[in-house]
Amino acid sequence: MNNKKLDGIKKISKTKLERSKEIVLNVIDEKIEEKKEIKKPKPRPPKKKEAVINIKDLYKKNIKENKKINIKLDIALLKRSIILVTISALIVINFYLIFIFSVLKFDLDNGLTRYINKYFPVPAVISEEGIINYYNFKDSEKDIRKIFKQENKYKLFLL
Repeated sequence: MNNKKLDGIKKISKTKLERSKEIVLNVIDEKIEEKKEIKKPKPRPPKKKEAVINIKDLYKKNIKENKKINIKLDIALLKRSIILVTISALIVINFYLIFIFSVLKFDLDNGLTRYINKYFPVPAVISEEGIINYYNFKDSEKDIRKIFKQENKYKLFLL
């Protein structure tokens, strides 16, 4: 009987060991599955078509508003450029008039005024044949005076 009891105890202990092994293996498997689930990314919610349509509508509205803003900016830029060109033209005209009056009034004759005269001519005589430049007139006047001084016969009255 002792052998039967020992065999029974061995059977019971084997079954308990097997059961505990199964339980431990099941627990380990569950933990492994939990880790796998944690690593898996959560599925994204599906996109709504309405949201996409609303974004497209907003984009179209923004494009229309931007066109309006761009037109306003273009008009403002055009106004600024017209003002800038007008002011620049007035400055150049004023410079030219001051230059003409200073040359004619003060009889300026130096390298700087002759250089400026190349780009902004100072009219001395306006005739049917055309405009005679002030410095050309001065140079010819000097030549004429030299000729008449040599002859001493005639007096020349020039403006």
